[in-house]
Amino acid sequence: MRAVLLALLALCGTANAQTHEPPRTAEGHPDFQGVWTAVFITRIQRPKGVAATIVAPENEASVVKAIKGKGSKVNDPDFEYYDVSNLAKVKGTLRASQLVEPTDGQIPFSKQALVQVERSDAMFELYDNPEERDTSERCLSGIVQAPIRPLPMLLPFQFVQTPDAMVMTGEDVEALRIVHIGGELPPSAVRSREGWSAGHWDGDTLVVETTHLSAVDPYRVNFGPSLIVGLDSRIIERLSFVSADELLYQFTIEDPALYTRPWKAEFSMTRAAATEAVYEYACHGANYTLANVLKAGRANDGKKPRK
Repeated sequence: MRAVLLALLALCGTANAQTHEPPRTAEGHPDFQGVWTAVFITRIQRPKGVAATIVAPENEASVVKAIKGKGSKVNDPDFEYYDVSNLAKVKGTLRASQLVEPTDGQIPFSKQALVQVERSDAMFELYDNPEERDTSERCLSGIVQAPIRPLPMLLPFQFVQTPDAMVMTGEDVEALRIVHIGGELPPSAVRSREGWSAGHWDGDTLVVETTHLSAVDPYRVNFGPSLIVGLDSRIIERLSFVSADELLYQFTIEDPALYTRPWKAEFSMTRAAATEAVYEYACHGANYTLANVLKAGRANDGKKPRK
């Protein structure tokens, strides 16, 4: 009887999703414009000791504890201020990880990528020169670059649409990202940190493929292990409405040199109130972090042996 009830509930959920009519632009495509938030503690990878991606409500507190772990010796005051302790929720289900494929909840890094991840993580212990710090700390990259990576704090995203472009911006570091809908790809030699995002419509889903990435900055700063991208990486994103106030964001990364198989993650964004807006981050204008962390490194010199 319980199995029958669960099946009926699943069918009802599917029917609701299918009958939702999204707002549309003048061209007839879903209108994603507005301010969206994704505030949760769920990371891309599933924490150790947690068996499944979908979490029962009564187990949320234990999964949150597993994600937080023992904490860090260095605390970011922003994380302390927001103190996010809720899991991501997708289509009504709590999630222990954003990653849904492979089913073990772990990013399938290749041996080559693991070396790069270790190098990236080691940056957080280097304080001699600004070039040693990660690019987000130097105001060169942010969480709107493909794939979008929310942090456990309030950093809203804003989407603006035109017939041939989707503009994505966030209250974090980089100014904006343009998804080019239609048109030709640039020559292969034209590359950048953010790459070239080309979009097309698959029914009511916006599909975005990002290529033309440079080798200058292979790291995507993330709450957890850094993601790695390369010259041959393909990042495929999909955006679609679940309901009027829930936007499903999915991404797949393909790169045989860096990952043993393509892998897929997803999370939902929630529409913000109409009165809320995204404000200028002014990263360079107020980037005290970089100067202060280097000063602290100098002050710490001589107090203990350098590794």
